[in-house]
Amino acid sequence: MAHTKIASKFWPSLGARLAAGGLCLAAAAGAIAQVLSNESQYVNKNRNTGWFFYRDQNPPPPPKPAQVASQPTSVVFAPNPAPAASSILVPAKLANPFSVSWLKEKLPILHENAINNPSDENVRAYKYAERLMLDMATNYGNAVERVVAADPMLNEEARFPIAAAARASALFQVDAARKEILKTIAPKTGIWFVFDSTCSFCHTQYDTLQDMVKEYNWPIRYISVDGKPLKGMTTFWPDPRGERSKTLGVQITPAILLVSPPRNVTIVAHGALARAALEKKIVTAAISMNIAPPELVDVARMQERGILTPADINKLQTQKADTSDPRQLVEIMNSAIYGTYDTSTKR
Repeated sequence: MAHTKIASKFWPSLGARLAAGGLCLAAAAGAIAQVLSNESQYVNKNRNTGWFFYRDQNPPPPPKPAQVASQPTSVVFAPNPAPAASSILVPAKLANPFSVSWLKEKLPILHENAINNPSDENVRAYKYAERLMLDMATNYGNAVERVVAADPMLNEEARFPIAAAARASALFQVDAARKEILKTIAPKTGIWFVFDSTCSFCHTQYDTLQDMVKEYNWPIRYISVDGKPLKGMTTFWPDPRGERSKTLGVQITPAILLVSPPRNVTIVAHGALARAALEKKIVTAAISMNIAPPELVDVARMQERGILTPADINKLQTQKADTSDPRQLVEIMNSAIYGTYDTSTKR
């Protein structure tokens, strides 16, 4: 009973409160409905542009574009579109079909076509053209071998042996002829050796030179550019600062000169050389000085026969001949090369 009494005291006030709350909710709902029903400037109903808390319903109009003075419009006709580039290349004009000129132009095109579009047709076209090129090269090689074998003026084996045994025999003859030339010119010539006592190469060249001079009994003069001798040297000629040697063309030491009285002087070599190389250079200098026996010159220069000299080439250039004619060209060249061979081999 006590609880009932207490509740009865509170029910009237609780009901009043609920009634008041209901009125408030109804009023709020009515206000919201009124806002949503009107085109409110606070709510954006277009969901595509999103929701805004405020948006002006009457935005200012956009500015008018500036007035541009009207100009007569010119009609421009677009050029016709270029045709699509084809993957197959075709040259505008080709040389005589299946000739070397034709292959130079056609083969790269066929190759590129076969790579861009490797169809059976394109690949076979390229490989057949390539086969033609290889066959033509083979035919040319066979013809060259046949012609060279029959023409000694074109055959390197006829000019100087290539086979090992024959080459060794020929080189032995060349070396023997060079030594004979040295023996022949030694009594009629002399050697000048220009050195510097502080030059290490000069000491090495001095020892090599001593052996050669003793073998051929060659007169020699030692010329010192610093006024001092080398080790073991008993006599020498001083040339202070190398002034006289420079007038002869000596630039560095050691230097070796070949002297043929009375005034024929030629520099043989600068620097230290082995004996074989030194003897070869002395022989070359003797031949250029025209003091070597002619009968030995041809053998000593066996490796150089068949080679046209600058004088021979100049003579060819002065001849009046129709070089477009293969026969005349062959005749002129054959005669010029034949003239370079020594008399012992000519028939």
